[in-house]
Amino acid sequence: MIAELIESKSAHKIFAKVAADIYRNNKYFRGTDASVENLVLSSGSTFSKHATVKLFVVRDGNNLVARFALIHDQWLPDYVQVAYFEAQKGLGDIFSLIKKEIYKHFTRCHKVVVGLNGHLNYGAGILMNRFDETPVFGLPYNPCYYADYFKELHCRKMATFRLTVEAYAAWAASYSVQKEMEGLNIRFMDKQQIKAESAVYTLLNNQAFTNHPYWAKRDKEEDLELFYPFRFLLDNENLIFAEINNKPVGFFLWYPDFN
Repeated sequence: MIAELIESKSAHKIFAKVAADIYRNNKYFRGTDASVENLVLSSGSTFSKHATVKLFVVRDGNNLVARFALIHDQWLPDYVQVAYFEAQKGLGDIFSLIKKEIYKHFTRCHKVVVGLNGHLNYGAGILMNRFDETPVFGLPYNPCYYADYFKELHCRKMATFRLTVEAYAAWAASYSVQKEMEGLNIRFMDKQQIKAESAVYTLLNNQAFTNHPYWAKRDKEEDLELFYPFRFLLDNENLIFAEINNKPVGFFLWYPDFN
């Protein structure tokens, strides 16, 4: 097997085809993050202004059996990201191929993170269980063997939680007294002012996640690009802001499970 850097005009089509072949007969796969993937890997995106993105495919003879992107973001300078990884089963030590490309193209970087797709807001994580369920919209999906390809790396586990609407409503109701806080206002976003509202979202993200090990600061233009593909899916009530004395202090972003 060999890893091949692809830079032609058809690079994105080749990159996408590898994933399409892998999931062709998988009834649980949905591919709902395709528009975000195109955004992150596009040379014309705001993200590309401060990040280097290189696309690779892995060939076994004439067959394309895997793909990955290597991303180095100037705003997360310590790490090379192995992003948008997809691969057929049983390829052996594929991570050795990936490491060779990292050493070749990013000689000054000595840390690697796998599963971070450019930024936490764009997608993060390799699924570790529940492979026989349709993924929740916005969360990653992959075959069960992906984690094994990177077993030599330290695993930082993240957990998601599923609970009933009734249980969530009861939890929310228990905080209703907080509405009596002086100066506190809760409001929906205004889609007519999406540019300004997106900037508030960016401001709060940058303040809230500063100490996260994989957080990189955001530009308001990046989050505006991120919201744009979902403009027809999101309504005003899907992004809720909390303000104290007219100063934004928190947000709650939610949406139906479109899957």
